[in-house]
Amino acid sequence: MQDIEGFQTLDKDLIFDNHIQDGEELRLELGVYGYNIYNGWDQIESLLSDFLEGNEYDSMENSKENVIIRVSGNSAWLTCDNITKLRSGDAVDVVNNLQILFLEKVKGEWKISFSAYYSKPKEVPGIPETFH
Repeated sequence: MQDIEGFQTLDKDLIFDNHIQDGEELRLELGVYGYNIYNGWDQIESLLSDFLEGNEYDSMENSKENVIIRVSGNSAWLTCDNITKLRSGDAVDVVNNLQILFLEKVKGEWKISFSAYYSKPKEVPGIPETFH
């Protein structure tokens, strides 16, 4: 998969090519403030396009740590710590989340059919950090 390279170069086609792109693809985002579900490629494509086209960062760096992957035939799942550094001038914004992917092999290539991102909490005044 070329997920990291696609986001680091902001290559929309490379990013999109990693996805199954059908009506049953699903993306789940969870965080301290709630969750969002993007159901079907149309919603996921719109989300990714909005991010890529509205991007005001000079550069992005992405790394995957603590990777666990299980492959069974033409299906696989992966979990990892997904760390993204977004740079704009001297400012750096770090996004740290737990990423869960389900993958399917299509014509010899692995494609994302399900993705979930669980945001790791940042210190928020008045909200105790009770989960990790």
